[in-house]
Amino acid sequence: QRELLGTEDDPDSLATRQLAHWKHTLDGIPDQLQLPYDHPRPTITDHHGDTVPLTIDPTLHHHLTTL
Repeated sequence: QRELLGTEDDPDSLATRQLAHWKHTLDGIPDQLQLPYDHPRPTITDHHGDTVPLTIDPTLHHHLTTL
């Protein structure tokens, strides 16, 4: 990866050019998109997720593990 991209310390490296491209492209976009949602965002982000129960039948499980 470093052979291909180089380092960010090298001003001529692909990594530096790509980083500059994305900094320029994303400059000025909002920190948060105002998308429709089903409940209000909490005032303080807690970064806690949730779980969703999922049942996989034995045949599918076998195919997945084989894959």
